[in-house]
Amino acid sequence: MEPQSSCNANTPDGPIDLIPIRSRFIIGPLLSLSIGMVPEDYPIFVPAGGEFNYNGYLRNNSDMGQVVDVWIMLNVPDHGMYGPIMRMNNIPVAPGQTLFTEDIVQHIPSYAPLANYDYISLCGDYPFAVVDGFSFPFEVIPDTFATSGGDWSIAEWFDDKTVSDNGVKSGESSETISNFPNPFNASTEIKFNLKADGETHLDVYDIAGRKISTLISGYLHAGEHSISFDGSHLASGIYYYRLITGDKTITNKMVLLK
Repeated sequence: MEPQSSCNANTPDGPIDLIPIRSRFIIGPLLSLSIGMVPEDYPIFVPAGGEFNYNGYLRNNSDMGQVVDVWIMLNVPDHGMYGPIMRMNNIPVAPGQTLFTEDIVQHIPSYAPLANYDYISLCGDYPFAVVDGFSFPFEVIPDTFATSGGDWSIAEWFDDKTVSDNGVKSGESSETISNFPNPFNASTEIKFNLKADGETHLDVYDIAGRKISTLISGYLHAGEHSISFDGSHLASGIYYYRLITGDKTITNKMVLLK
């Protein structure tokens, strides 16, 4: 995975380069996504045991709803990649929706090596597919008053402070869907909730995006529904199920282990 281009963000100290990362490994029915971060202060010199702040966004560029994983990695020159220091799973993002979060707080443990770091956010299907990424540098410097302890914890991203471009909090959805068990062998039950009557379609796809089964195609009433999926004839791996009802599309993943 290599940075392909850079873009600028304006700060009180002038423009800075923020590096978007495009991966070659876009697989399955995950569609176009964008993730970005803008530090509140730049350049970032943070003492061991301190913290820095940034604003972040996650955008669904497609016309279909997606369920997305976001994770944070560190790259330490001469040391290599470390992480993920944070992972947020199954974030629902509606078609064309952008989720914004201000004042995300990254805590730096007091034991962090004094070095220059690359701070990298990635989105996709952890750990199998990276669809988009963003990075910026920071440096950990000595702190005379630092005490032992702490960790690489992150506060505020994708919690109650995260708001979409239409004012809806992250995670709010009129329809929900999940399966249990997950991972499964060789059958699992898919449960979903509909807020309104209407035409409903539930299909299963393999990791290459090929439809392998249509579980539901017809008119359903509002309320809770469930259906069993039998994967006994399939190979172990990652599969996706997609619920379409009205103008809503929700995609989720399941893992078949034999």
